[in-house]
Amino acid sequence: MRSLFPHLLELLEEGSQGLPGVAPRRMFGCDALFAYGNIYALIWQDGRIGLRLPEPTVYAELLALEGAEPWRVMDGAKPMSHWVLVPESFHDEPEQLGKWVRRAYDFAAKAPPKKPKPAKKAAALAKGAGKAAASSARAAKAAPAAAARAKGKAAPKSVAAPPAKPSRAARKPATSSAEKAKRPTKRPARRRGGR
Repeated sequence: MRSLFPHLLELLEEGSQGLPGVAPRRMFGCDALFAYGNIYALIWQDGRIGLRLPEPTVYAELLALEGAEPWRVMDGAKPMSHWVLVPESFHDEPEQLGKWVRRAYDFAAKAPPKKPKPAKKAAALAKGAGKAAASSARAAKAAPAAAARAKGKAAPKSVAAPPAKPSRAARKPATSSAEKAKRPTKRPARRRGGR
């Protein structure tokens, strides 16, 4: 994985060294680290390291440090929940950064693992295959009834089609011609322009 900020990725990987289930990936066009499929650290596009700390007290503890700030995707945007950009001084203090990286990792590792999403193309193909299978199953069930009708015999009861819906006229209550004459045929036209 080619990094935009290789020295910062190296710092994150050193802080995560020896931790099980860690995988580097790209997310939002940035380098990120995942623990068992859950993201816990990233390097934002402006060269800042962000950590995900879902526990409010731990989040507040890191945010209280000088130079730390909530992560915003854009200036003026609402902060991303649970994300803190660590102080830039941590870039020169690998021990301090490593302590916070491990805390973020602990939260991600304890969270239930994310299930991988199926590829869109594969899901669409599977969905289409399911429709085709259902269609062929319906055709197979209808075949004996069609054959029986062709011979002039009644269809087997196990394959009989469901009763047909009553027509729309049969579902509506009967209306006398006098009642119909009382109904207006057109709605009055709406005025436009607020008058």
